[in-house]
Amino acid sequence: MSDIDEIKAELRSIRRSLNNFNVEVVMVMRRLGITLLRVGDIEVWAEREHNFPHPLFPLREEAAELLGRIRALARGEVGQSEREWF
Repeated sequence: MSDIDEIKAELRSIRRSLNNFNVEVVMVMRRLGITLLRVGDIEVWAEREHNFPHPLFPLREEAAELLGRIRALARGEVGQSEREWF
């Protein structure tokens, strides 16, 4: 195998590793998004059932931002600068 073929094989391996890493990051983000939604449900329940005057965890803005990023990524609307955030 020539040096060029070895380099190409190594680059393919690196590309596969990066793709796998990206998939794992997206899965973690989705799980975090689901967790934030559940926390939001707990906040609503606590406010309604136990008359909490304020949210238990002020995470609604963070949840909305994260979910927006997940949806944009799923639609393929994320540019290179956005991907650096992930």
